[in-house]
Amino acid sequence: MNYVRSFGLMLCLYFSVQHQPLLAAEVTVSAEFKADSSASSQQRLTDVTPCNDPFCTYIWNYTRYKAITVDSFINHRFIKNNTHPRNNLYLKFPSARKVMLQHESGRQTEVTFKIKRIGGTYVSRGGINSLYSMIGSGGIGIMPGINNGNCSRVLAGSTSRGNTTSFLWDINSPYDNIGGNCYRLFSNSDPLPSTQSFSLEQTQIAFVYELLTDSPMKLENGQYKGRLVFSVGTGADFDMGEGDYADPQLIVNINLNVEHQTMLRFPANSSRIMLEPAKGWQDYLATGKMTESVKADIPFQIWSTGPLSIYLQCNVDMAPYCGLRNARNGHRITVMTTITMPQGMKAPYGIAAERIRLYASPSRVKFTPDQKITNGTGIVHFEVNAKDVASALGSNPGGEYSGSVALMIEPRL
Repeated sequence: MNYVRSFGLMLCLYFSVQHQPLLAAEVTVSAEFKADSSASSQQRLTDVTPCNDPFCTYIWNYTRYKAITVDSFINHRFIKNNTHPRNNLYLKFPSARKVMLQHESGRQTEVTFKIKRIGGTYVSRGGINSLYSMIGSGGIGIMPGINNGNCSRVLAGSTSRGNTTSFLWDINSPYDNIGGNCYRLFSNSDPLPSTQSFSLEQTQIAFVYELLTDSPMKLENGQYKGRLVFSVGTGADFDMGEGDYADPQLIVNINLNVEHQTMLRFPANSSRIMLEPAKGWQDYLATGKMTESVKADIPFQIWSTGPLSIYLQCNVDMAPYCGLRNARNGHRITVMTTITMPQGMKAPYGIAAERIRLYASPSRVKFTPDQKITNGTGIVHFEVNAKDVASALGSNPGGEYSGSVALMIEPRL
């Protein structure tokens, strides 16, 4: 048995650089996709990257946004009474990005990485008041200015610890898709330093992101890996305003672990079946002629959250199908095995899974749900065609035809 989980993943991310120049800041985020197919229909990607930073803890406790921190260093230069956004508190973020994640088997899937919230941590030096003291006091926290860019305040989204101030802003729709910027212009009423310009160190860039896929049910079990490279600096993907940047790039490594679950339940005493004509044996007994097939169906209930493959194991091999053998003389006939899946489970090429032919190993037929399957009803169909039935009754009368057909179900590993 195996299972999936689903769709959107929201995290707060930070990155950082040492004071000496480096090629890139780099962070690895880990997510998992698990779902209990017998539970609620909600599907979500879940972040499993540890976060021990104080700002992460604060944001999580008050907003339930998951934060991941990687240190970064930018020496900001702010200018009083300057209306250019980059000379003030300024945060530019990129548009949503497509990224290919590669499965350990080599198969690839495309996901979307989207910035949902953005912020940072700022440290004052040399006796300068903290950023919070300058523009965030009064119990309202640090807020983006009215009509200043594409953000709004996150509830309880700012905090101050001595000379250190951290904050996080919501990115308004549709700018989480198309990219944008947020800023807060300093005003004459702010208790700023007496000098015309002043500096603050930014030690973290923070953002919450969402990782999306069109249908997590189509993801196969196992590990997926991928990475995104963002530019950092003036006019770059991430532009945090005027200042000296330690790194020109931010690399985000993405690890995704997918675990699906599948369960089938068959009726009691369904392990033995008798194949019969649809109208019974009366016509054959009356005329001695057989003009129709013999068949039997076994219903089942299925719970599934991800792709699965089905194949047959037979004790009478009639490759690529299974067969039945006459116990008296060894004569063999083919038994055709097909399967009907519940609505929402698709056969290869996206067709409805109705009477899909199954084959003996090693051939496998893949089924993919486009929605979570919970207690869905399916049917396994067994049939010997009229020609083979006539052969069995005419040329090989007497004896019993029997065989075993095992339905082998593999979640896609």
